[in-house]
Amino acid sequence: MIQKPFLHQVITNFLPAEKARSLLKKVQKQQFHRKKSDLFQFSQTSDLLHEEDFKGIISHLTSKTFITYLEKSTGIELNGKIDLFASLYQDTDFLLPHDDQLPGRKIAFMLYVSDLTNNDGGAFLLFDKEKVVTRIIPRFNTFVFFEVSPKSLHGVEEVVTKKKRYTLSGWFYGD
Repeated sequence: MIQKPFLHQVITNFLPAEKARSLLKKVQKQQFHRKKSDLFQFSQTSDLLHEEDFKGIISHLTSKTFITYLEKSTGIELNGKIDLFASLYQDTDFLLPHDDQLPGRKIAFMLYVSDLTNNDGGAFLLFDKEKVVTRIIPRFNTFVFFEVSPKSLHGVEEVVTKKKRYTLSGWFYGD
């Protein structure tokens, strides 16, 4: 686990490659709803927890083995409940710094199912106060998770390419 600027981890090759490619195709078939304010601009699906196409990834994320791994890695007790949705960032989309704090949210996660480069924008940004201290470039089949806390300020840098940034995201909950 990386401790600074707050507890987080990056796992490459999270799923077998064929499963990750299949997941991308399923995400691309979803209906995305545009979300826009002064703090963000991107598209997002509705809740995917009851979508048949996502039963496999949900089973993986909520498995006893994976929950135990997260708990041991972070020291955070989880209750097995998650949220899951997909997001799509396209040219000029962004998400300004925020902390994800809502009751019960303990660990936030993202599974990148598309691939961007350093020059495409769309990096996941981790902040220490108001300063960006870590940039995580969205790479296909990379899973990122972090502790939700008042210190866990994060955002998404503006996308500056015609490439599409697809991500499965959500939260693990605890009591």
